[in-house]
Amino acid sequence: MKRMKRISVMVLAIMLMTVLSLPVFAASEYSRLQDSANLLSDSEKQAIESRLDKISEAHNVDVVLATFETMPQGYSDMEKLADDFYEVLGYGYGSSHDGVALVLVMDKKKWQISTEGYGITAFTDAGIQYIGEQVTSYIKESDYNKAFNTYCDLADDFITQAKAGHPVTKKTLPKAPFGLVKALIIAVVAGLVIAFIAVGGLSAQLKSVRFQASADFYTKQGSLNLTNQRDTFLFTTVSRTEKPKSSGGSSTHTSSSGRTHGGGGGGW
Repeated sequence: MKRMKRISVMVLAIMLMTVLSLPVFAASEYSRLQDSANLLSDSEKQAIESRLDKISEAHNVDVVLATFETMPQGYSDMEKLADDFYEVLGYGYGSSHDGVALVLVMDKKKWQISTEGYGITAFTDAGIQYIGEQVTSYIKESDYNKAFNTYCDLADDFITQAKAGHPVTKKTLPKAPFGLVKALIIAVVAGLVIAFIAVGGLSAQLKSVRFQASADFYTKQGSLNLTNQRDTFLFTTVSRTEKPKSSGGSSTHTSSSGRTHGGGGGGW
């Protein structure tokens, strides 16, 4: 069902400080968008909420987004905030609470993603960091509508790929758009051309320097007389450092209520 109920920062803070003893629901009664920081216009909120609902209901995996202007009272840790927000408001499908939540605290310039159930499978550590990077790239420009639509796009894509048996990993992250790649290539080529011209100009000024085939030019005739020459191999040192191994999957932790979550976060 479509959920329209929103909550204020104060009410949410009070709820998050209560004992986590809510019963399990197939879907929470609260809106999947909790824009307490008021970053979106009313029309933008309706559009984003509609997208979150459609994606969640299509996959039976809750996709949730919350913004706070300041850290709720009693919280200093983003991971705990995101986990508690997800649990206390009853998000997640089925007994395994399948879903993902992105939580932003604007004055701290921090973001955190919490996953549970199938959300842990669909949103790997690498995928979570990728989502954070893409979303915050628009947040830095105060383009919140684009940021949250990007979150919707990536959440839909990642769940779809996971359902097809191919969760996004570090090796399969989305490639950079062609336009960006093209711009980088042009910038590198232009830099090389400028550097070549600059070095060429400097080398042209060194008129006293000429190529020499040997070092004879720099030694005084008859001042060096080698009576015995040989090459002696002394020793060699080889250092080996084991390359860190990564499964490319999802790391997990236990919330204060004892439930298992995946997730990750960062800043901007």
